[in-house]
Amino acid sequence: MAKPTVIPEWAISNIVDGVSGVNNVVEPIGAKKNTGFVRNEYPPRQDVNWLFRIIYTWINWFNDSGACDFWIAAVADTGVVTTDFGAGVGGSTNCRANDANGAIVGASNSCHASGGLSAIFACNNCDVTGDDSGILGANDSNVIGNHSVILGSDTCIASAELSASLASENSTADCKSSAIIASEDSGTNDSGTTDFRQLIGASKDANIDNASDAAIIASNKAWVAGDKAVVIGSSDSYALGAISSVISSSKCAALKEGSSVINSHDSSCNDIYAMVLASTYCSNRNSGSITGGTAGDTDLDVPAIAIVTAGNGGRTAVSGGDYTGVPLGDAHPIYEIKAGSDNIPGSETEFIWRKLTGYDANSDWSAPIAITGGAQNLDDGVTVTFSTDVGWTQGEWTITIDDLEYLANCKWEIDSADGGFTGSAFTVGVPYPDLAEYFENFETGVIPLGTIVRLEGRKIMPITDKNYDNMLGVISGTAGVRLGDTSFTWGKKFLTGDFGEPLYEKELNEHGRKVRKINPDYDGTIPNVKRSERPEEWSLVALLGQVYVRVPELAVPGDQIGRFKVMEITKKFIKKDGYAIAFCLLR
Repeated sequence: MAKPTVIPEWAISNIVDGVSGVNNVVEPIGAKKNTGFVRNEYPPRQDVNWLFRIIYTWINWFNDSGACDFWIAAVADTGVVTTDFGAGVGGSTNCRANDANGAIVGASNSCHASGGLSAIFACNNCDVTGDDSGILGANDSNVIGNHSVILGSDTCIASAELSASLASENSTADCKSSAIIASEDSGTNDSGTTDFRQLIGASKDANIDNASDAAIIASNKAWVAGDKAVVIGSSDSYALGAISSVISSSKCAALKEGSSVINSHDSSCNDIYAMVLASTYCSNRNSGSITGGTAGDTDLDVPAIAIVTAGNGGRTAVSGGDYTGVPLGDAHPIYEIKAGSDNIPGSETEFIWRKLTGYDANSDWSAPIAITGGAQNLDDGVTVTFSTDVGWTQGEWTITIDDLEYLANCKWEIDSADGGFTGSAFTVGVPYPDLAEYFENFETGVIPLGTIVRLEGRKIMPITDKNYDNMLGVISGTAGVRLGDTSFTWGKKFLTGDFGEPLYEKELNEHGRKVRKINPDYDGTIPNVKRSERPEEWSLVALLGQVYVRVPELAVPGDQIGRFKVMEITKKFIKKDGYAIAFCLLR
């Protein structure tokens, strides 16, 4: 039923009757109030007028104050103030609920629900101003965003739309569609109202900023500032590039798009789509590669992870700008740099700097330094490069940390650009003791394992005349290193030079990388079938190592057959087969 719009105004003026001299409104005596009007009694006009006036007065007060719309629980409330239709307070102390669209506070202390359809239950010192929002079982917390909630938390804020804080402490959800769960001293942040969907869970000192679809899970002192970036199970670590990640690591950083650091310590990825794996004090600067290594007994002073820059608007910080605002720990070097006339009075061609953290931190600014061409050293291998010599107002500037010592700690690398592996050692376990390469068969048909072969041009054929002087090797089934397979694409997909070297296009790709030239005869619509899956056309020939060989009946250990040294007869001669099998050393 709709709220009435007409107030029953009656006897609001005092008028004295000219005949009786009695006022038209007279409050009945106490006894009369107790009994009321009785049968066959004609109520005195002044009593009836008093009753209507008091009813009107109360209705008018309720209408003006909104007090007619509150709900009172069985438990008495104190300090309750309600001001709008549909608001209510129950079982609470020093609480308020006021919104024309409905607000409620229950079993709480010093709380205020002022958002439309908002609610606070079992809370202390909490406020809800967002519509369709609520707080349950919390302390010193505020919900500002619409459609937001705080549950079981202390000193938390849900300030963005569709934000939430659950079982957390000292945390702020300030990004649309974000949540902080079972975390402490953490925050989701929206830079420029363009960031959405952020999640922090089971973490401490964790922050997400300038990122969408990003998360920090089970981490301590973590920072994410790239879209679709994550930090998981790590400490003192940062994922600053888009689609970057740091997983199960400590004091590590993934700084570029698509970079990852996994199971590492004091390591960083400084190029796109690169990875550092199971390493310490290691840096990867090569796109499309995986590196690993360790510093051994070398303990570097500080990990070269990130740097903070500062300055007025108008000039671009190329590298340093990516890391602005990262809350690094005291062990990391943080530099602040200012340049140009807005920062140094009277100067257009000078800059100043200071080191805020690190083993030799000093909050004092340096003396002004003239801006020149090329990289200018600050300290510890940190350099600043200005693209022009005219100070702050033009061009760009770049700040870098020289982490060559970290780069030198790499012990191995797998490069996706050319499929190459680089390392100081390569171990192949038994039972694969030989090195082999694929050769094309001279005649179509499978060449049996253990067959000794020779070259016929660029192709191979079995040796049938027992002349082993020109033997190439033996067909192997135990190769630990297999060369020449077409595992991923047609063998002649790319053009090569006169000596087989790769050829590249003149233009670099969007990431500034070289691109190999494609063979115009290459047809990508035809599925690739690996050479290893075409034994009637290609055979794997052992060229070096220990291998099983078909040998004559009279062969014994110690015999030399071409390049083979017979070490053991593993299967005796069988007449119907026409050969014995020997385990030989090929050299």
